[in-house]
Amino acid sequence: KSSLFINSKENIERSSSYLNHLSYYSNEERFYRKIRDIYIENLIFEEIINDLFSKFYSNEISFIDNFYMNFNDLKRLISEGMTIGAHTDSHCLLSRLSDEECKSEIVESIDILQQKLLFEIESFAYPNGVRTPASESTLKSSMIKYSFGVGNLKANPKVNRFYIPRIDAASFESFFA
Repeated sequence: KSSLFINSKENIERSSSYLNHLSYYSNEERFYRKIRDIYIENLIFEEIINDLFSKFYSNEISFIDNFYMNFNDLKRLISEGMTIGAHTDSHCLLSRLSDEECKSEIVESIDILQQKLLFEIESFAYPNGVRTPASESTLKSSMIKYSFGVGNLKANPKVNRFYIPRIDAASFESFFA
């Protein structure tokens, strides 16, 4: 099985059909996403990310301060008319979780945002556009009014409000070309 992880022309070609409904991914990105999504367990993936992070950044706090918005930044956006939505607590792939873990990830992210921002969270974006029956059920039973997947499709009035397609930033220019 470890030979599946080798960055070879054969493995990249073998993975070219993975996520083929998302035309903006290169075959190389499909290869790496397939490894992440299918072959590597969540805890091992977290260890890999943590190891890479420690090799490139000496201080997690300064990294966060430099590259991420904080709650004051989000409050400012809200005061300027923006809407803030939830996106899970740990940006996990919901399809790899039990129904209970999935529910916890969603509810926790909504609760944290509402407590910190004093703002009702009404929208949600599925990490990597991946939803499950449990995730959609959790959102429907919460105060969430609409949620977003991916698909690079223009939304229409008949779309499921709990899986509205969104345009991936990586393909923004080609979508409107």
